[in-house]
Amino acid sequence: CGSFHIIQFNQIKHQIMHYVTDKPVEATLPPHCTLLLIVDPISTSCRIAQEASKRGHCIGAIWTTTTDTEERDPARYGCASLRYKFELIEGRDWTATNGKEIAVVKSVVNEAARRFNLTIAGCITGSGLPRSSQLADGLAKQMGLSTCTTPTTMIDVRNKFTQQTLLETVGLRSIKQVRGSTLDDEAVANFLDGEKYPLVIKLDEIGIQGGKIKLCHSKQEAIDHFRYLLQVIASSSNRTGAQVICQEFLRGVQVMVDNVSHNSKHKTCRSLV
Repeated sequence: CGSFHIIQFNQIKHQIMHYVTDKPVEATLPPHCTLLLIVDPISTSCRIAQEASKRGHCIGAIWTTTTDTEERDPARYGCASLRYKFELIEGRDWTATNGKEIAVVKSVVNEAARRFNLTIAGCITGSGLPRSSQLADGLAKQMGLSTCTTPTTMIDVRNKFTQQTLLETVGLRSIKQVRGSTLDDEAVANFLDGEKYPLVIKLDEIGIQGGKIKLCHSKQEAIDHFRYLLQVIASSSNRTGAQVICQEFLRGVQVMVDNVSHNSKHKTCRSLV
């Protein structure tokens, strides 16, 4: 699951099919017998939860400390009618210690499924948060369910720098960018000296509190924000080797398309201009 930024929207707009609807959808499975687990169902994954609910699945939300109370409200994502069968919150219902997070969460989830007499049909996330993705994949693997990655695709495709690198690898237009963890990095220094301003300075990971994206109109402004983001990384409890990205600024209309893929079948949940 994830969001794809489409620049040349006019070329594909007629191919986009919207699967999100507020109208009742005929269930494809017997109602309330299957359980879909979603780790941190915010943004795209909240919309997925709503669609799965309409099709007869019960939804179990697994919340990590990466999200806060305000982010957990389905109404924030246009899903006010969504009701979770249960919500498991880190710190309240489960606590991970000594690297045994997946085993602990699996035990709590299985107990909840037994309590409601439900069969676990899947475990996913769509939040884009690195920790959510790792937990969802780990749980799915332990439960014998489909995962979002395979042994040959374990790269973090949710990383903003990696996304652009993959586009370049397959011959698509990608954003000029460099990444580093210090201003002394030669590639970073050359980029800030040689590229036309304004430039975009941001973290390569999401979910780090205070890691704001900034459009910098001068080299000094870029340096100042680069240093600020390094301080954010150093003080974050959720950091996982995050670095700072410097990117060219593209002018034009930005279109975001949320897609869900499974077994080489792709559906578009939402598009935003």
